[in-house]
Amino acid sequence: MEARHRVILDSGERFDVARPTVLGRGPEGHGLTESIDNEQDPQLIRVDDPDRSISRTHLILGVYDGELWAADTASGNGSVLVYPDGNSYPMAAWTRYVVDPGSTIRFGDRWLQSEPL
Repeated sequence: MEARHRVILDSGERFDVARPTVLGRGPEGHGLTESIDNEQDPQLIRVDDPDRSISRTHLILGVYDGELWAADTASGNGSVLVYPDGNSYPMAAWTRYVVDPGSTIRFGDRWLQSEPL
């Protein structure tokens, strides 16, 4: 059984990540996840952003070898990964980053935090 993780948005919304998950104002999965996992349709999470600080398709989350990972999709405002120890890393486009439990990802004016299930 594949490991699963839960992500909590700054709005309080929670969702589980057990397959490729695409977040944005109007996320589309076509063409984004084929190289990641072509056997699973992506989960699409629409994030409310009236100020348009996040891209239509901003961030991809996934699980590999039991670990949660994230990749910025070359979004307009980028993403920053903040580990529980406070170290932060601007995320290079299309690069996978391991997201430790308790880490925060800031994207546009929004953020999410990870926790294992």
